[in-house]
Amino acid sequence: MKRTGHWLSVLGLIALTAFAQSAWAATCTSKTGGPYSWSQANSWTGCNNSKPRDGDAVIISGGSTVTLNVDTNQLVSLTVQAGGVLQGDNRGGQNRVDLSGGPGNLTNNGTITLTDNVLNLAGNFINNGSFSAGNSVTTFLGATPTIGGTSPTTFANLDLSQTTSVLLGNNVTVTGTFSGPVTLTSTCPTDYTFTYNNGTTVLHSCPSGVVTPAYLQYHMDETSWGGISGEVIDSSGNGLNGTAVNGATTASTTPALTGNPGTCGYGVFNGNNSYVALPSSFPNLTSNFTITAWIRTTNNANSGQRIFIDDQNNTGGYGFSLGDGGTGKLRFYARGSSQVILDTANVINSNTWYFVAAVADISNARRYIYVYDATGALVTSVNVNSSGWGTDNGAASIGGENNLSTETGPAFHFAGNIDEAQVFQSALTQTQLGTIAVQTHPCAGVSGSSTAGSFNAFESSTAANSTTGLLYTKLAGTAFGFDVVAIQTNGTAIANTFAGTVKVELVDVSTGAACAAAPLIQSVGTLTFAPSNAGRMTAPQTTVATAWANVKVRMTTPATGTATVVACSTDNFAIRPSSFTVTASAVPSLGATIKVGSNFNFTATSNVSSGYTGTPAIVPASVFVDGTTTPITATNLVGAFAAATGAAATGTFQYNELGTITLNTDAVLDTSFTSLDQASGGCVLNSTSNALSGGKYGCNIGSAVFGPLGRFIPDHFDTVVTQGCNTTGTVAQIFTYSGQPFTATITARGAATATPANKQMTKYAGTYAQTNSLTVVPASGTLSPLQALSSDFVSGVATKTLVFTFTTLPSVPASITIRATDTDGVTSLGATEGAVNARSGRFSVSNALGADLYPLSVPWAVQYYGASGWITNPDDTCTAVPATSAISLSNYKGGLTSTSVTAVTLLTALPATAGNGAGVITLAKPNPKLTSSGSVWVSPPTLPGWLQPGVAGLANFSIFNGAKEFIYMRENY
Repeated sequence: MKRTGHWLSVLGLIALTAFAQSAWAATCTSKTGGPYSWSQANSWTGCNNSKPRDGDAVIISGGSTVTLNVDTNQLVSLTVQAGGVLQGDNRGGQNRVDLSGGPGNLTNNGTITLTDNVLNLAGNFINNGSFSAGNSVTTFLGATPTIGGTSPTTFANLDLSQTTSVLLGNNVTVTGTFSGPVTLTSTCPTDYTFTYNNGTTVLHSCPSGVVTPAYLQYHMDETSWGGISGEVIDSSGNGLNGTAVNGATTASTTPALTGNPGTCGYGVFNGNNSYVALPSSFPNLTSNFTITAWIRTTNNANSGQRIFIDDQNNTGGYGFSLGDGGTGKLRFYARGSSQVILDTANVINSNTWYFVAAVADISNARRYIYVYDATGALVTSVNVNSSGWGTDNGAASIGGENNLSTETGPAFHFAGNIDEAQVFQSALTQTQLGTIAVQTHPCAGVSGSSTAGSFNAFESSTAANSTTGLLYTKLAGTAFGFDVVAIQTNGTAIANTFAGTVKVELVDVSTGAACAAAPLIQSVGTLTFAPSNAGRMTAPQTTVATAWANVKVRMTTPATGTATVVACSTDNFAIRPSSFTVTASAVPSLGATIKVGSNFNFTATSNVSSGYTGTPAIVPASVFVDGTTTPITATNLVGAFAAATGAAATGTFQYNELGTITLNTDAVLDTSFTSLDQASGGCVLNSTSNALSGGKYGCNIGSAVFGPLGRFIPDHFDTVVTQGCNTTGTVAQIFTYSGQPFTATITARGAATATPANKQMTKYAGTYAQTNSLTVVPASGTLSPLQALSSDFVSGVATKTLVFTFTTLPSVPASITIRATDTDGVTSLGATEGAVNARSGRFSVSNALGADLYPLSVPWAVQYYGASGWITNPDDTCTAVPATSAISLSNYKGGLTSTSVTAVTLLTALPATAGNGAGVITLAKPNPKLTSSGSVWVSPPTLPGWLQPGVAGLANFSIFNGAKEFIYMRENY
């Protein structure tokens, strides 16, 4: 009993733990905005005040950016919504996205930008948005994952070694290391590719049936035809809709391939005069092509039963028919070929479905006929050498010669049914044809109803019998159309015999109002449905001049009076401006100048007068410098646009570099105005194209080229002075003598209000630099040289050796500011300007008196001119005083004669520098002893010009015979 109780306790603990984990499991949704860090609890809502934990589902919401700055916990799923962004952190940490637990699916409807991350998935990878793998490693841990979505996916490094098979839903490319092997699940007849090994290895999910898309494709699933132009829908997307003539119609009771999916509806031809006319835009086929169709004749003995014919004038055309060569025989003839006729044996039975194909391999001079039964088995094939080809100027048709042909009547029309008529612009192989022979498609809306319970609107290219579909992005000012479909009250199928009037309008649903109350944008018109329209009509072309971000089609029946049904399209769409025209204010055009860091405005004006409320942005990679194709440094262009107010958006910007800038094509871009269509695939991602591609315009609004703008020049110069005597500690003690060289550094800088402030303009050199005039303030003297040449500047800095000289000498000390101004008017005025503490200077030797019995000390001093006259300069620690041999003695007098010159000597050498501005010159006592008093002039040494002219001193040696007067006295203690 104890053991049993123990295990019950353990099981209870396990159950409690499981319950606790389940109770704590959350759906963590990122907050709008960002970028947010994954690791921060305040980045998430619904996450139990935490970052996502084990067992949580994570949603990166639209308009949110999340940075993967840590490893994630083990998540059950990760979804990036349209407009959401998940990005790596570029720190080299290989942060992991852990989806290794069940189910472990990743769905991307927005943007994922990885760096060196690790991505582990137990489930599927569905990519409907933008996925950038960086240098990441993705590992699939499940046995049978799906890699699909509406967007192809490129992995950097991919590990599929733990899978047994992979189901592709789009093309996959591996640019780096691939670990396999991989087995692809068949997706026939659709083929997807798996490419790796630097593009040299390409695997196919339908290797035996890779078929180029059909150029013309008639499913013939319309509920009925009434002779209305374009009613036979071309599902290829090329818009080659046909028209039923002379009573050709449809049925769906006994299709070639039954079931849903199947081949569904089919054409009914009377064998007398009915046919389907191809549009005049269908070209003459002169290069390789293939015609395929399902046929079922009511009489295989009838001659001339045209399946597909382009030979109205019986000149150089071709035809694919039954019975021309005899009962049950197919014929593929080409009047312009060396071998006109190619026939099969009698292989076609009456009232039996066959898949037939006519292949023109013109480049290899050969024609083929293939016949398959309803099981997909090949019945027969024949071929013939066939060089040369011709054309006929008439129109092509299906099921019979057209009304203008010379071959009219029952002998030239098909009796029975034709379905799935297709034309391919290549010569298909037997394997490819075998794939097409078993193709099916959904059979939506084949059953009929005369009562409309609702309506929908979608693109005219939407497949026949559809009740839902997309409406793509439209261009303001450009006409567009769409189809309106009446839907049965059960909501699942077309009301294909509906008759009545339908008012069609475009409405603004951005306010969230109900369909019936949504504000009217524009009336499209009234559609009058008849049973022959089979519940689907094309609305009149309409042009909307203004922009709208969130539009639906509103349909109301009856068009007048009391409404019985009001419905809006299930899909929203945007009507976007086609482009921006960029203008600028406060920034000059090419040739004029603007200072770096100055504010200026860009205005992006759309081609609409109202309705545009988006926020464009500058794309730095599309802004080029100096007339080149080199992009600017992104951080040099600072600023942003504000949201537009109906037609235009304006933003304040600064450019923080020299030269000119040109906004290249799409340098101003709005990537979010069509966000609704981006999420649904209603426009071409990362494109600004205003030309249709697959029926879609680009999602983005771009700009035309604008510029060049400027020249951007420095905001100001800073000057910094290194004075002539710069060795003492305080500013007051640092000085420069008038006439003494000093150094000035001139630096070109951006504005103090720019980002960054006062940036050094390193490009200010060479052709970007100008000659600088150098002046002094106040102008109390002269400066030399007066210029800093453009060639003096290196990386925005010029260093010059200058000399300032007072106009009047001597002059009292003055603070002299050095100012630089270039030929563009850029100046240091108002910025940092270095100053020179200028002093008039001289070297002075004083008079001295002494006995001839002793050496004589003669004082000297380095002086500057002050308010009270010449005074010793105690701050001078810079003047180098020459050796004593440079002292000049002259003009000997008294007892000093020419015969006793050598008796006067210099006793000590002078110091190396002035020290505190003063010193002594020591003269040796006369030898031989003087007999009478004498004197000699002591002149200053040869010194720099800024201390000249110097002042000489008179040295007197005296003889005194009495005892009452002292000539020399010294006291020692």
